[in-house]
Amino acid sequence: MIQYHSTILAGFTGLLIGLSALQDAGPRPAVFTTPPQRIAIRFAGEPPGYQNYDGQVTLTLLEAGSDDTLRALLVLTLPPGERQRLVKRGLELPETIHREELRLNWRRGTSCPDIDLDLPAVKFTGQGREMSTEPTRVRIDVSLRTVETLPQLLCSWTRQINSRRPRLGIVMAINRLLIPDGGD
Repeated sequence: MIQYHSTILAGFTGLLIGLSALQDAGPRPAVFTTPPQRIAIRFAGEPPGYQNYDGQVTLTLLEAGSDDTLRALLVLTLPPGERQRLVKRGLELPETIHREELRLNWRRGTSCPDIDLDLPAVKFTGQGREMSTEPTRVRIDVSLRTVETLPQLLCSWTRQINSRRPRLGIVMAINRLLIPDGGD
């Protein structure tokens, strides 16, 4: 009988420890995604500007680099009107045509509230056809009234880059928000 009760007590204690471990899983990563922005997409082999298609690009920030870069997930999508234009050309593409992780650099002289990042040319394949985007800029709009920590840190980082001041502490703080389990 005592062994039976001690087994139940041990099981109950294990259950409580398991539940407390689930509750104390730690902070959740901050998610910062830019709103969709227009980007020109063209097929390989066609001259620049010839029958460009209007796509949309969004970036989700993944990590701040100590070399003043941002690692981000780029997602290219096609609006319904552009997909219909492609159908007339005999090419059916899904709404999301490309996902890629890449590194972005700050555009020289950018400042808050509009932080501009340089987006390099992106090459990808859709239904066997090579496509690409032109190098362009992507804007992160930061409200001057925001109380969120991540946008404020991005503005601080931008100011430190422009003034050529040390910024490792800001980079580390951003990474603690984006990757809270210690993966700097």
